[in-house]
Amino acid sequence: MNIVKNFRIVVTDGKGIKEVMWIRHTGKELFIGQVMEDLDVHWSYHEDGTFHHKVYHTKDKKPVIYPFPDKKLLPLDQFKGEKQLFMMSSISNFVMENSIRDYDNSEYDELIFIDMRTCRDKQFNVSVHLVEPNRLDLLKPEFFGVRTHVHVLTSVKPWLVIISI
Repeated sequence: MNIVKNFRIVVTDGKGIKEVMWIRHTGKELFIGQVMEDLDVHWSYHEDGTFHHKVYHTKDKKPVIYPFPDKKLLPLDQFKGEKQLFMMSSISNFVMENSIRDYDNSEYDELIFIDMRTCRDKQFNVSVHLVEPNRLDLLKPEFFGVRTHVHVLTSVKPWLVIISI
């Protein structure tokens, strides 16, 4: 039996809290999305290993762009090694002033909280990686810098690693 896990990534500037990303892991599939007002922006890792990115207008559901073609990876339940699936970079003020939506204190399996006041040059970066369970040694050493925060989600397989700088 697969257990669905829902994760949220929220950011703060000390004055407000905004939701910027969501992750849904079904045990067989993985979905990663950016929270945007008029767009559904998400990456999908399907059961057969197909990995792709789609962007839709939320009102009419018409596709906007497909930044890269489908990639074929190992099925999620057979994944080995380490792979970066997603990277988001933004200026802190932009996120807080133009975004997205306030975090509403909804309940999720995991909530990853990033304080942007600790980010370099008022810019923050978030990346999502798949890592074979018990193999954090596969992550690049530069991911473990002074101002780097590493969140390891071990309740799913493969593990999800969220790195924020």
